[in-house]
Amino acid sequence: MSAARDLAAAAGFALGFLALLGVAETWARRGKVRPEWTRKLVHVAGGLGCLMLPFLVESHWVVLGLALFLSGIFWGSHQSGRLRSLHGVERTSRGVEYYPLVVYALFLLARERPWLYVSSLLALAISDAAAGLVGGRYGRLRYEVDGESKSVEGSLACLVATFLVVWLPLVLWREPSLPEPASCVLAALLCAALVTGFEAVSLGGRDNLWVPLGTYFVLSKVLRQPLGTLVVQNLSLAVVAALIALAAAWTRVFNVGGAILFVLWAYASWSLGSFDWALPVFTGFAAFLVLRRLTREARRAKVRTVLHSLFPSIVLLFAANLSLSTRWSELYPYLYGPFLAAGVLVVTQISWNRILDRWHPEGPRRPLGAVATALACWVAVALPAWFFQEGVPPRAAAALLLVALACGFAHDRLLGKTPLPVSDHPFRLSAHLGVTSAAALAALALQWQGLSPVWNPG
Repeated sequence: MSAARDLAAAAGFALGFLALLGVAETWARRGKVRPEWTRKLVHVAGGLGCLMLPFLVESHWVVLGLALFLSGIFWGSHQSGRLRSLHGVERTSRGVEYYPLVVYALFLLARERPWLYVSSLLALAISDAAAGLVGGRYGRLRYEVDGESKSVEGSLACLVATFLVVWLPLVLWREPSLPEPASCVLAALLCAALVTGFEAVSLGGRDNLWVPLGTYFVLSKVLRQPLGTLVVQNLSLAVVAALIALAAAWTRVFNVGGAILFVLWAYASWSLGSFDWALPVFTGFAAFLVLRRLTREARRAKVRTVLHSLFPSIVLLFAANLSLSTRWSELYPYLYGPFLAAGVLVVTQISWNRILDRWHPEGPRRPLGAVATALACWVAVALPAWFFQEGVPPRAAAALLLVALACGFAHDRLLGKTPLPVSDHPFRLSAHLGVTSAAALAALALQWQGLSPVWNPG
């Protein structure tokens, strides 16, 4: 009987969604309306309708089938050029196709905590739409994120909307496990600030992924924190954002999108990790700012460039954080060495690229310069981390030095005789990602084989 009820509810949802698409398409074809408005109609109304899924459907398989059915319709209509109400916007976006799959992911992740499902889904349905509509109609203070124009007004609308859709379910839901009202306010404020950053740097409709999933993961973590910790977390985010914004404005090292992404990364290293995980991020950034004063001004780093550089470190940090809540918690210290190696190589790559652009070393001086740069970056990033950790043998830092020297040399060989700016060449971005990943894997292999001691992060 339960299966029949689930199937009937799913069929009702599918028919309701198709009817909504019919209304939006008729409006788009017969009315003088921008495609952005019909797209947001489906976005908001569809999301609000999906709020009832956990209360009407038990089987996640049924929800998965519904999600695949709708996502297939959206993908097919995009390929065939139909459904002007969804795909008629000028910007390139695949967000509509992600939408049903994200709803399923939230259903699966938050099925035991319906208030968390509601908050995350409302962030998907309301916050993103508020940013798009307010920014499109009232946005005057514009900023560019890798070719996509966004506005301060739209980001503020996303901030306010996210705070409300997170805070209201927390205070209205009668759930004993939820914290006191003051903690709910601070958790909602922190979540809103971070989700607004996710929305700002999401490209190609990926905000439909990062806004709801970001809301889910941030709330899952911060609601376990005591009130005092939440105060510190909010203040630390504000301080990190202010310091990096000032440094970025002074040195012109990032564009707005790149600066926002780096703020999110720096805060994540502090919040998801600890002082030990955040230290190499900040010492590496400080070392680069010092070098920045000595080298020729380069193009500002955009979102894609920053993401390619940081991706291995991001994966390692999140994997280490997730391991603590699973039976694989012994992996946590093993991932710190690879995290450090990736951090050393990020700073090495950026620094050596700038040195090549400024001084153009040739002959034997070039490989020697690449190795010397790797050594200097190891001193700036890995050595402070080793100094502040207790009980880590010097062999761990020495093994990391060997990895840094070898991978720094490999990076120089991949650049060729006349290196192009990284942001201008897809191969350079892929090479950066490959060398950084190789450094992390090499550090992990040395630990796994017992050739390097394991670090001791807090």
